[in-house]
Amino acid sequence: MSKKIKTTQKKSKAKPNKKVKSTNILSNEYIWIIISIVFPFLLYISTTGYKYTLDDDLVAAKNKYVQEGIGGIDDLLTSSYHYAFTNKPDRHYRPMAMIPFAIENINGPSTPEKHHFFNVFWYAICCGLIYIFLRMLLPSFPHWFALGAALLFAAHPVHTEVVANIKSRDEINVLLGLLVSLISIIQYDKTRKILYLVLSLIAYFLACLSKENGLQIIALIPLTLYFIHYKKEEIIDWKYILTTSAFFLIPVAMFFGLRAMYTGDGGQDLYIIDNILLDEKLSFGEYWATVIYMLGDYLRLLIYPINLSYDYSSYHIPIANWGTWQVWASIITWAGILFAAYKSFQHQKVVFYGVAIFLFMFALVSNVFILTGFTMTERGLFSPSLGFSIICAYLAYHYLYNINKNYFFAAVGLVVLLYSARTFTRLPVWENNEALHASGIISAPNSARTNSFYGNQLYQKAINISDVNEKNKLLNEAMIYFDKSIEINPYFGDSFHRKGQTLEQLGRISEAKQIYLKALEFLPDYVLSLNSLGVIAANSNNQQEASEWFYKAVQSDPYNLIALTNLAISYKNLGRQDDALNTYLKAHELKPSHEGVLLAIVEIYKAKGDIETAIFYDKKVKDLRGESY
Repeated sequence: MSKKIKTTQKKSKAKPNKKVKSTNILSNEYIWIIISIVFPFLLYISTTGYKYTLDDDLVAAKNKYVQEGIGGIDDLLTSSYHYAFTNKPDRHYRPMAMIPFAIENINGPSTPEKHHFFNVFWYAICCGLIYIFLRMLLPSFPHWFALGAALLFAAHPVHTEVVANIKSRDEINVLLGLLVSLISIIQYDKTRKILYLVLSLIAYFLACLSKENGLQIIALIPLTLYFIHYKKEEIIDWKYILTTSAFFLIPVAMFFGLRAMYTGDGGQDLYIIDNILLDEKLSFGEYWATVIYMLGDYLRLLIYPINLSYDYSSYHIPIANWGTWQVWASIITWAGILFAAYKSFQHQKVVFYGVAIFLFMFALVSNVFILTGFTMTERGLFSPSLGFSIICAYLAYHYLYNINKNYFFAAVGLVVLLYSARTFTRLPVWENNEALHASGIISAPNSARTNSFYGNQLYQKAINISDVNEKNKLLNEAMIYFDKSIEINPYFGDSFHRKGQTLEQLGRISEAKQIYLKALEFLPDYVLSLNSLGVIAANSNNQQEASEWFYKAVQSDPYNLIALTNLAISYKNLGRQDDALNTYLKAHELKPSHEGVLLAIVEIYKAKGDIETAIFYDKKVKDLRGESY
């Protein structure tokens, strides 16, 4: 009887299981991948109508090689990061930060809407890849775990800067390279097919070409291989892990070779306005107390991302000391994290893996090991927050799902909902510069940069108003913010320059001149003030003094086109035709498409009687205009 009952139960059990598997749509893995992609896309869809903000000009709007579309890719591959915008070489080599924008221009000129769309698109793809990555890494875990981690990452408000700011596509590219590289190395480990190893190497290389923090991905390769074999309870083959990981030194060597070839390595100019740790008045204790304070603030942004700002420069983050309570709170919290990582290495490898991803990807932006070009930045948490999302999803799974899966759904769902709400309310400040700069004086009132930027926003609005009273009202209001910016950081030359411009608009020329001279006391080579002093002298018909200021401006920045053309004009006004011609020719080298420079060259050659050369340059003018000669 018992045997018969057992047989009957076995048959009745097998049949419904097979039927449920074939008809239940929730068992289809692709549904969860689609949800992981569609959710962030819909969350950020509003940004596809946003305009250019902050330094989007650098990589898209005013990048001459990007504007050439596909034709500009060769130049992007063989020049430094800023060169296409400034005509001045720099130490950064990030061609993949701009090549996608050039490709997007294949069907027409660059528009912010186009680039914003692809920011959202690739961010959504990253979220889908997070799901795939975790399913491959932890196949024994239910898909809810991977989905939870993907949605937590997708909704996190700290990502708004990266997704809504076109320039931050480089961060998306790095994460994309990280995920494709790790997915491919997992597949290589499973199949030992060389194709997957090559794909992993290519993805890693492209991440490095997007931004230098992509280099850190190399640390995750041996970690991931170790984790895979540990989960399988296999004997760890360290020779295989280290040999496989060694292949990733090839893209590293290629990156540094290309970087040296096309940019050199003359160092990076860092300023207090960008990073308060450069303040020479800081004592050793204040320096490290401030670093630790910032480390704690980064954790606050991860866990409680409410007070967000587009700027964290001087002195939004205050100078700390060992009596600052936040410093000790940071020390205790970070000590707890490191202790938890150590303990989890023994018992909860998933937590250890998540902490390791966070630490490895965070290391170079933390200001602990090297000084960066910023005090703090939300985009610095973009890739590291992958580790944070994995940890949160795992803890919810471990402590809630195994008790009652509904607890897991409720906890993760609530956090995703709250994060999404904050993301939704944060996004509008990125719609345009006016909204962004207005938000800055609220979110970071003690930042020299936010005050200066908002003052400049008022200035730009004022100069386009015809009503004199309304114009002067805005100009005087702008002065308040420039003065506050200068008070916060007297080394921020832009604020002096903008205040001087404002005084000129108000007709207070002598005061403007004094402000420009004051700026030079702090920054002797500040090209904008040098140039402005030259303009004031030229307008006073003092051409000799003007030429001296313009000459100093060019000496300070030989790649400054405005200073060069102003110097050429002053030489011409002084009757120094040969000097004027040589200066115009230098300006032409910097920007061959500058019609005004070409016309000036033609005029001088004609005056010198060199008609043949004048015709040569006049032909270039007509080519620019699309006219036949």
